Amino acid sequence: MGRPPKKGSQSVSNKASTRVPTRRQSVANARPEPARPPALLQPDTTTMHAGSEERSAHKSNPRQRFPERSELWGWAVLVAIVFLFLFIMGFGYRLLRPDDGFWGFGANIAQLVSLLALLGLQLDTGRERLKRMSWGYAAFTWLLVAVATAVFVWGPRPAAYQLNVVGVKALDKGDLAMALGRFQVAVGLDPRNAKAHFNLGDAYEATGDFDQAITQYRRALELDDSLGPAYNNLGRLYLRFTRDPGSALEVLLTGLAHTDDPLVRAVLRKNLGWAYLEKGLPVTALTELEMADDELAALTGVAFYRAEVARLKALAHETRGEQGQAEVSWADCLGHAQGIVESDLCRQAAGQASADCINAQIWAAEARERIESLKGGP
Repeated sequence: MGRPPKKGSQSVSNKASTRVPTRRQSVANARPEPARPPALLQPDTTTMHAGSEERSAHKSNPRQRFPERSELWGWAVLVAIVFLFLFIMGFGYRLLRPDDGFWGFGANIAQLVSLLALLGLQLDTGRERLKRMSWGYAAFTWLLVAVATAVFVWGPRPAAYQLNVVGVKALDKGDLAMALGRFQVAVGLDPRNAKAHFNLGDAYEATGDFDQAITQYRRALELDDSLGPAYNNLGRLYLRFTRDPGSALEVLLTGLAHTDDPLVRAVLRKNLGWAYLEKGLPVTALTELEMADDELAALTGVAFYRAEVARLKALAHETRGEQGQAEVSWADCLGHAQGIVESDLCRQAAGQASADCINAQIWAAEARERIESLKGGP
């Protein structure tokens, strides 16, 4: 039989199978783990990076350093946009309308734009956009406002002057539609241009719109009380179309006190004689007409006015029953009027005769009839 195992061999074998690994085996079989440096020596790269971004942001965007100033610039941009829009709308209104009501129109537009801007600021988006407006954008907007202001204030005057010149040339050629349009735009651009208002009234009178003509003549005198022709034309319209000799006398006497031009004064006196004649004062009318005739005699190229003065003198003499003197005045009227009708200007304008040529023909025919009537009378 075999030899029995030694005592204790079984327990030794079992112990070997359940033994805990040694430190060397544990280190060899375990998962490697990187070494960690001490926490005090580890730099905080995340903090350093964030800090550098913040500093760079402050350098590149000054609005973050001065938030109050940035918001102020935003308000500056908003105000500039409102003013810019106002100037553009006001200039367009002045260009398209022949009146000076653009101030009220512009004020209404400014109120509307301001209201819309304030409503937009009630929204979060509007407030954020206001705060994000850059300084450069604000400066550029205010530059546009400065340019628009210069154009709005100083630009219309030379433009109105040029349009007034073009309108006068068109009126002289008989192109009433072009003249009227140019004068309307000139008045719209420069509402305080007295000559443009006067010329516009002259164009309205030529087209038969006497109410508008009176309005423009009045406006011209409000702007320039030394504009003698405006007094004359306004007084003539009061006499011829409104049949108001009282208003005519007031205007003509005021004009006589505000002008020193010899021709204008003579024509004003001529119309004063007409107004007194309409008021039933032939003696006073003859006094003014004699003075007008004396002043016209010292001037040249005034045959038309001398013919009209002679006609009015003849009518005044007839009113007083002075037939002999009336016949002399009618003969003077016929001579001056016939000279106008036979002039080269009226002959060359056959088919397109001017108002002066037509009136001269009428006065010449009237003078012939009155002379014949006075000769055949008792």
